[in-house]
Amino acid sequence: MPKFLLHIFPLLMLGSAYAQAPQDAPAPTVGMTAVIIFVVIFVGLIVGFFWYYWWTEKKRQREKEQKK
Repeated sequence: MPKFLLHIFPLLMLGSAYAQAPQDAPAPTVGMTAVIIFVVIFVGLIVGFFWYYWWTEKKRQREKEQKK
């Protein structure tokens, strides 16, 4: 392990020596309709997951009561 660290340190130093400054990229813009569609789908998936979980749990309880 110490040998590995001995070799990785100079590699990191060399990499930082040749690093370039980041260029200022323009911020990407997104249309409001895309945001609304994403929110509707995201919330719909969350609601659908919890509804399915509630439905299967209710079904499991009914089957458990019928076995008694």
